[in-house]
Amino acid sequence: MTVEVKISGIVSTQRYGTLETGDILRTDAEYARFLVESCQAGEYVKTPANDENKQEEQQVTDPKRARKSKGIQQ
Repeated sequence: MTVEVKISGIVSTQRYGTLETGDILRTDAEYARFLVESCQAGEYVKTPANDENKQEEQQVTDPKRARKSKGIQQ
């Protein structure tokens, strides 16, 4: 899954080079979490695609929700 992070400062990364304030980086969830939580170098960008992916993951990982949604569809 691809996640977008809006950079808030100047960040030098080995993977992407130098990122500057306002840059939007599209990267994997693990690296995005590293930049946002560990480095405090940006914030997540909320997009409709990210919200849909989160809902799909939640349905797949939560068997109770998956059963309920199957019951509603029948």
